[in-house]
Amino acid sequence: MDSGSADVGSRRNGGRSCPAHATKRGDLYCLTCEVVVCSECLIGSRGHARHSIDTVRDTYAGRFQETRLKVEMLNSHIRTLRRNAEKFFTVLETIRHEETSILERLDRLVADAKAEVVGSSKKYAEQLEPLLLTTRLKSHNRDRIVSKIASLSEGEFLMQQTDIDKQCDGLMGSMYSIPELLDESDSVTCSLLPTIEMHSYELKLEGQSIIPLSYVDRYSIKWYLQLERTNKLTLHLDTKELDGLRGCFLFLLDIPDKLALKKIKLSVPFTLPDVSASDQITKVLVTDLSQFQKKGLLTEDDPMRISLGIGPQDPISERNCYDFVLLKYRKKVRSLRGELVEWKTYNIGHFVMDKCPPLGSKQAKTLQSSAMVDENGVRWQLKISINGKGNKGFVGATLFKCTPKYEGWYDFFIELLHLRSEQQNRIFRGCYQFDTRPAIVLPQFMAVVFLDQFQDKGTLRFRFGVKREK
Repeated sequence: MDSGSADVGSRRNGGRSCPAHATKRGDLYCLTCEVVVCSECLIGSRGHARHSIDTVRDTYAGRFQETRLKVEMLNSHIRTLRRNAEKFFTVLETIRHEETSILERLDRLVADAKAEVVGSSKKYAEQLEPLLLTTRLKSHNRDRIVSKIASLSEGEFLMQQTDIDKQCDGLMGSMYSIPELLDESDSVTCSLLPTIEMHSYELKLEGQSIIPLSYVDRYSIKWYLQLERTNKLTLHLDTKELDGLRGCFLFLLDIPDKLALKKIKLSVPFTLPDVSASDQITKVLVTDLSQFQKKGLLTEDDPMRISLGIGPQDPISERNCYDFVLLKYRKKVRSLRGELVEWKTYNIGHFVMDKCPPLGSKQAKTLQSSAMVDENGVRWQLKISINGKGNKGFVGATLFKCTPKYEGWYDFFIELLHLRSEQQNRIFRGCYQFDTRPAIVLPQFMAVVFLDQFQDKGTLRFRFGVKREK
């Protein structure tokens, strides 16, 4: 017998007597009147003659089972409420933590903004006193000049006019440097909470554990990073090219589901420079990827679309981004100016090789440029030979001095121009004594070159230059 039947049997054995006949046991139940009756009630009275009658045990068993199911449903409902309460408690703790973090950031930003304002006013206040002193001194000297002019006669004025004009011109110059306000063209307005732009990427996982990515932020800073996918998701941020950049930054990552209805947002703060790492910052984004895979995220079935962004967290870090980029461009301009000055001393020639071997072939090709005449009237020619091998090739060069005179040492360079970026140009520099031999041969001055990166519709472009050492 099961537990329900045993429970019912125990209750039946301890049942009550019939309410109408105290000497009889109430073993029957009138379903119409909802009362316990006995056999005497059915025989001696007509009150229950046509009513629905069942045994107390069967009626109790059925109704007890119904009640027990309702109690179990109530228990399940209470458990669900408790789970929801726990989830809400977790969300509440997260909100409280984020609220505290945001308030701390706001307090820090307000303090930094106050410091900037107080610092600016103090800076100009310190320069105000010399300006007032300059004004008083010039006013005093002006009064002396005016009094002197008033005391002179016409003849005396004409005799001393030159000295008076020199004194006036001297007072027109600045005896002290007058503080200047920032030029609006150079000023940069930094927001209280800088905006981080999100860029979308399509990832084709296909068993890859490391996914290389690059991101260019709104300040023209290029970030190189890798997402490593094992049993967890890890961010590796390369900081080799970020030397000099300082501040507090934030990495944001959005991973939507396949229908783009929901997405998981991840954010990781980091600081530059990072004293714990030299060239790379490593941050764990997700400790367990199983929850993503259960939701159909970061799987190898279909290409996944993600959005990521990197940017400063506060105005000071944003200002550092502008200064970092400005310094970078200033260095580049100085470098270009130096190269321009150096290149002005060379006699430059150009050579367009428009009959290159087709990509993928193993053909060899040799062509010679037209003559370039330097400032001394010396004729120079460049001969290029290419031995193709697939999309790679061996490039050789020969530089000819076609005019016998002006023998001596010459500096020279030969440069293969890249199709898209000058920074990837292949260049060879050297020095050679053109006296006994009229030519210098460089059989493989560019050992292995990916020709598809340099060819433009089957054309290679070269630049060469020579200058005589003095």
